[in-house]
Formats: sequence, C-alpha cells, structure tokens
Amino acid sequence: MNEFQQKVARNLACLRARVHEACVRSNRRDDEVTIVVVTKYLTVEQTCDLVPIGCNAFGESRPHVLCEKALQLPAEVNWHLIGHLQRNKIRRVLPIVSLIHSVDSVRLIESLEQIAQELKSSPAILLEVNVSGERSKDGFGPDGLESAFEALSRCQHLTVQGLMCMGGLNSDVTQIRHEFSRLRSTRDHWQERSGIQLPHLSMGMSSDFEIAIEEGATLIRVGSVLYEGTT
Repeated sequence: MNEFQQKVARNLACLRARVHEACVRSNRRDDEVTIVVVTKYLTVEQTCDLVPIGCNAFGESRPHVLCEKALQLPAEVNWHLIGHLQRNKIRRVLPIVSLIHSVDSVRLIESLEQIAQELKSSPAILLEVNVSGERSKDGFGPDGLESAFEALSRCQHLTVQGLMCMGGLNSDVTQIRHEFSRLRSTRDHWQERSGIQLPHLSMGMSSDFEIAIEEGATLIRVGSVLYEGTT
C-alpha cells in the first residue's frame, strides 16, 4: 500500500465511523447509506489506487473524464455521474454509468429516453432539484417537478430512483438542514402522487454529509474529507 492509499484508508475509516454515528442518531442502518467517492480532482492512477482499499462507487462531474477513467478501472466499479450532462454526451455515458444523479430538464429526460431506446438500455436516474433557489444551480424547482414526472410517464426505458440536491453555497447549518428536509418531503410527495418508488436521496458532501444522513440521504458524495493530508 503506497502513502496515498494509507492516508485515504485512514480517512475512509474515520468517514465510515462518522457515517455510523449519524445513522445511530437517526435510527438508521449503515447499509442504508452509500458513500460515493468524488474523484474529480484525482488522476487516473490515484483513482485506481482507491479500489484496493474498499472504494467501489465513484462520482465524476465531467462526462468525458468519467469515460476516460472507466476505461482504465476494473469493470466492477460503479460510476455515478454527479455533474451536468449535456445531451451530446449521453450516448457515450449511458453504457458506463450505474446512476445519473443530475437529470435537470425535460429536454434531457426526452433525450435520455430516445438514446436509451436506441441502445436498448434502462438507465437509472435521479432528478436534480434546486432546493436552495440559487440561480447559479441547475435543477427543477421543488414546485416544478410536475413537468418532469409528466415526461417520465411517457418514458419506457428510464428508471427514476429518486431525487438529488446540493446544499446552498451560503447556507448555514440550519438552512442546509431545511434544504435537505425539503428534498425528502418533496420526494415523499411525488412518490405518493406518482405511485413510483423513489428510494434514493442523493444529498450531502464533505462539509454536510452528517446532516444529510440525519435527513434521509441514501447517497452521499464525498471527496475532500477523504483526501485530507494527501497533498
């Protein structure tokens, strides 16, 4: 094990302990929460180094980088696209990703359905919701998901599994908790209204994942907390 792996392995053990404590506080099981390791700032070699120490779910925000790294990592790695997906990148990404977290428009839903039909695939997706209301963020407004579910009702190849959000850049702890709680209540509303099971909530990053777990996150997207001390 090289020095990078040793440091990340120690950080990963601490992260898992914090995840466990957050689960205990919210009366949840550890296995209800998947750690998606964000590899945006890692080289291909560093990303490969994460596999032997127990990481197998990786999140990339740039589709072309995800595709390049996926070619060089073991096939059993689960790739999550967590950043914006342009429609002209769909065809390349679909055969690789396990889950697309960032479906943020009806046009993207329609394009995903069309290409999934052509590729005879059934991609799993999350709808991105802008719970903070920040103009700089992508996503449907919490009150604007009706158009998304109307579009999904016409789709035969997409599997929507839940919702995703990012906490506001300037939100304090109280506001972040409110935003995550709002995503959960929005999910509950649309699960009941649509009759579609929406088991996943992708929310929480290195700075706020414990709050996210307490508010129901099933997927947390963490990077910097794992790489402390490696540079």
